[in-house]
Amino acid sequence: MKKTNPLFYLFIFILLSCNDENNFTNNNNLLNIQVENLSSTNQTTSEISLIWSPINNSDIVGYNIYRDNILINQVNTNSFIDQNLIPETSYTYEVTVYNVHIEEGLRSEKLIISTKQDIDASNNLFIFTDDFEGTLDNTFWLGNGVYVDYGIVDPTNTSNKVMKMSYVFNSEGNGDSWTEYDFKLPIQATEIEMSFDMFTPADYYHFENNHKLFALWSGPYGKSNANISISSEMWGNSQGGASPSIYVGVDQNNYGHAMLSNYPLIIVDNEGSWSNYKIHLKLAASENEYGSIEIYKNNTLITSTNHPNITKPYTSAPNATELIHYATSGNFIDQGTILGWANGDESRSYDTNIHFLIDNFVLKAN
Repeated sequence: MKKTNPLFYLFIFILLSCNDENNFTNNNNLLNIQVENLSSTNQTTSEISLIWSPINNSDIVGYNIYRDNILINQVNTNSFIDQNLIPETSYTYEVTVYNVHIEEGLRSEKLIISTKQDIDASNNLFIFTDDFEGTLDNTFWLGNGVYVDYGIVDPTNTSNKVMKMSYVFNSEGNGDSWTEYDFKLPIQATEIEMSFDMFTPADYYHFENNHKLFALWSGPYGKSNANISISSEMWGNSQGGASPSIYVGVDQNNYGHAMLSNYPLIIVDNEGSWSNYKIHLKLAASENEYGSIEIYKNNTLITSTNHPNITKPYTSAPNATELIHYATSGNFIDQGTILGWANGDESRSYDTNIHFLIDNFVLKAN
């Protein structure tokens, strides 16, 4: 019988060992994998939120996050929030995949993004606050509003005072109703941060169509009339609440509503609780730039013009990131409102009057 060379068995052993799944045989494939579509969904004065396309590969156990060419973190999801950053500072990000042996794929294309300016440190800053405990400031608020009760006892906390804004069912006919409070700024603002607490009642049920959350504009009112107008309307949907749109008009062009594809709820049916809402708007600085808007609920970003999942309002409209372009007829904001018109359905069985409460209103502008 012919003897087999012992070196043959050693070769087979090494070959089998190299093919062991636990030893990650696909290193060459991993090294060719590149993270794609790295983008930022949100920036604040101290945080930058990152997102990228997930990669489905059983050999990948996570992602490396690089800032300015330095590895700063490892995550196992396709998103990351970089915190404790410096305001108004530019950072460069790259992301790679890695395996159990900490071997990496290719770096993503670089994303250069900046934190925002600290608005409190801006020049010519205007700040207005109202906790509705004192007298009405009619240099800011205009008139008495529509179905507005200013400075009433808070039914959720009798030691507090609030502003009540009521949608009286069918008050405008055809199932429509209306409540809003307009205000006017003493400056021509190009950046605004507006926040308020709002109580959504336990008997709230989303309107079949939509109702306004806020509006900011200059010139005549209306998307087809204003110099520039940015607002959000809450669209009722089958998820059990209302989703926010971003609704823009510039130089008398009405661009319609941009929505996120996953329709996040900003208010919820039968919510019966207080939430904080914040709107940050920055207009374009020149005709070669674009502005942005972000809407938050309880410090969570709900929608923005820079969100990767936001849709165009219609086929020929600008992309969402380019909706807020420079308004040649007047590139500033000097008027606004909270809440507003609601389009309902007079034939629906739900005909309850809805009473929202507003507290801790703050507006900063420069």
